[in-house]
Amino acid sequence: MKSVFHIGEDLYRFDSIIEFPPAIELVKFPKGYIPIAPQEGYQMPSFAGNNVMTGDSIRIEDYRGKFVYIDVWGSWCAPCVAEIPNIREAVADLAEENIVFMAVGQDDADNLRNAILEHEVSWPNLLSSGKNDIVHTLNIRAYPTTFLVDPTGKIVAVDLRGEDLAKKIRYYMQ
Repeated sequence: MKSVFHIGEDLYRFDSIIEFPPAIELVKFPKGYIPIAPQEGYQMPSFAGNNVMTGDSIRIEDYRGKFVYIDVWGSWCAPCVAEIPNIREAVADLAEENIVFMAVGQDDADNLRNAILEHEVSWPNLLSSGKNDIVHTLNIRAYPTTFLVDPTGKIVAVDLRGEDLAKKIRYYMQ
């Protein structure tokens, strides 16, 4: 069950279950409220980490004012690795646009570094691990998972990938 959802135009979150008489309690959010959740239409949860290749500190908030494409992947995930050429092409096609590409790797640090070198990944990669479990923060259940975040920090699309990735991203950037 989604923790935040719409009923008509109103936004609610689940609160509790009442045993007798049987009922579900919901909490209605005020008009205009944008919840923080890793779902389309909501604010991207805050996360940070170090670029696994350079050690540079990166926070998602550092990119406010730009679109951000986030790829959550692992070197062990064949569909994730197969998607790298599409992302590489989108990075090149959108080089002059107001967008930053980054990735979150659910992996062993050495395996992630080796995969980045082997597959010529040029965008920053943060390691999700026990010390910094970004994958848990983003509630990732399948790989690859991608997010397109707008300049205000709102998630405008989830799971954009495949051929013509740049065209799909441009659609949401309009």
